[in-house]
Amino acid sequence: MGRRLVRRGERAARHLGSETVGMAQRAAHPKAAQQPPPDDITLARKVETEIFRPTDVPKGSINVNAENGIVYLRGRVDTQERIDELERQVRTIPGVRDVRNLLSLPGAPGQTS
Repeated sequence: MGRRLVRRGERAARHLGSETVGMAQRAAHPKAAQQPPPDDITLARKVETEIFRPTDVPKGSINVNAENGIVYLRGRVDTQERIDELERQVRTIPGVRDVRNLLSLPGAPGQTS
């Protein structure tokens, strides 16, 4: 019975040591850094999913495109605050290298570049 208790203790110590090493490895190498950047179509769909989640976002008036990790937002939005908010949201999405915000207000002429 004594040997059995010693083996259980040794096994528990090995398990705890392995868990500690695993946690250190996960902290040093996060999954986001391990994954390759998404292709442009996947990135554009991911951006659409994130920014169109709230019900008050005008889904039909905003177009999202991605080229080489750069996301282009085109269309018309009601307020300047909403334009700034959408750009901030897109910049936080993993895989987005840059954002070209071509959104405009309803009375203003649209941006082309």
